[in-house]
Amino acid sequence: MNGKMKVQSKASMLYLIVILLFVQQVFAQKVTRHLENVKIKLSFGNNSLIRSIRTVQLINASPGLKVSNLAGKGIEKNDKVGEISVLDCGRGDIDELIADVSWPQPSEPLRKLFGWHDGNGMWQYLLENGSAGQVVRLKEDPWNKPDAPLLTVQLNKEGTRGFTIGLEQLISQRSMWLPEQDVFITLADHPADFKRHLASLKGERILDGVAKHPDASLEVFNKLWPDIGNPLKWNVPWQTKYMGTTGHLTVITAAYGSIYKFAVDRWGNVRPDFASPHKFRLDLNWPGSQWKQQRIINGLPVIITNLEKNGQLAEIEQFATPLVDLSVTIRGYIPSVVLTKVSLSGKAGPFSFGISLYNELRDHQVEAIKIKDSWAIADKRTHDILLLLETGKGINVSAGNAIANENGQQIELTISGSLLEGETREFVAKLPSPAIAPAETTRLSQLEFFTSEKKTTDYWDQWIRKGSQFEVPEKAVNELFRANIWHALTLPRHTLDIDGKDH
Repeated sequence: MNGKMKVQSKASMLYLIVILLFVQQVFAQKVTRHLENVKIKLSFGNNSLIRSIRTVQLINASPGLKVSNLAGKGIEKNDKVGEISVLDCGRGDIDELIADVSWPQPSEPLRKLFGWHDGNGMWQYLLENGSAGQVVRLKEDPWNKPDAPLLTVQLNKEGTRGFTIGLEQLISQRSMWLPEQDVFITLADHPADFKRHLASLKGERILDGVAKHPDASLEVFNKLWPDIGNPLKWNVPWQTKYMGTTGHLTVITAAYGSIYKFAVDRWGNVRPDFASPHKFRLDLNWPGSQWKQQRIINGLPVIITNLEKNGQLAEIEQFATPLVDLSVTIRGYIPSVVLTKVSLSGKAGPFSFGISLYNELRDHQVEAIKIKDSWAIADKRTHDILLLLETGKGINVSAGNAIANENGQQIELTISGSLLEGETREFVAKLPSPAIAPAETTRLSQLEFFTSEKKTTDYWDQWIRKGSQFEVPEKAVNELFRANIWHALTLPRHTLDIDGKDH
């Protein structure tokens, strides 16, 4: 390389360094310009009649949010201000924490609501039809900003007490009072007076009303709240429509965190959960029947649906259970099955009941086959079992032809026979998810209904026993409390990430 080329090379490198420094400076300025900040003041012990020790930590609950320059006011020797502050306050002793909070200006696209005009979107319906105060609160909540600045105030070491606030709401309102935590938050540069703030609050909180008024009886509750899932009486614009079902869906799963979930509608039809990788439609067809009721047993995910037709009764009992040993299964990937037992009783005479299965798979044909004394619907190409039907004595089964639908094919199995007075005829449909290989058919057929039901109820009952116990005179309220626990455990979906680790 000659001297001239060396000079040019050095000049090029110098030019590149200057450009990089300039870009870095511009980027730094851009970041600085897009930072927002506020100085907040939190006071503790405003209303408490007893002294207590608070362990306080301010934590960012949104990306990029930072807490700095934490300081105390009204702090005594037995108080400590730091990353984890310890405040001995109450009974006239008010301790304050003051901090600067900064965050990147929100820039993510706003979340959108489903339009209720299309049969979805309960929240959109409430925004358009709710009470004035309700609509204002919903619109001010930062639900639609994915990157809204959120600050968590943790009030004990275990992280089980505390709250999270939206800082944009605080700036708009200037102050927030949280009576259950006895914490008053305001803007430090323009603080609101606590007593004046209390005096400005009008009306009555729901919690205050609950504390003063007697508990509602179940009779009063039923008068105030209609059965929003009743398919005969309830038809509002925001009711659920999903894969050919309309109205309330109860989601059940074989185990906590499973990705294979099932949604049962008010007629006992079964669909996969929205995020389930296995798609299907299972319909129970009893033309001309009337819906009577649907309930769960003892607050557990065992669903009973009752239908009636010309004096004959059908009781449909359904639950989900695992097809494998949970102790040796990858958490989340739990092959499962919904068991549906239909019991027919009542007026003597002939009956005919249909079960339709849609495979929801394009370019996959289905067929009905006999497996010993049972009937099955299988994938014609892979021979995977999509449904197994087991019947008792006095029942005949006939299979229809495969019919094409929008996303695959459907087959209906017709269960028929004749009832004698005082007699009950039963059959059980087993719907695995995902579909199982032919070699696993024996495992599916060996699932006995009542044994599996006890296993399922024991599994969810042991989860309930681990939590807090709640019991009041109204049995329906106790069942509602129990149902909330397994419903919460049904929601998570445990999967594996790209590295094969729990996600």
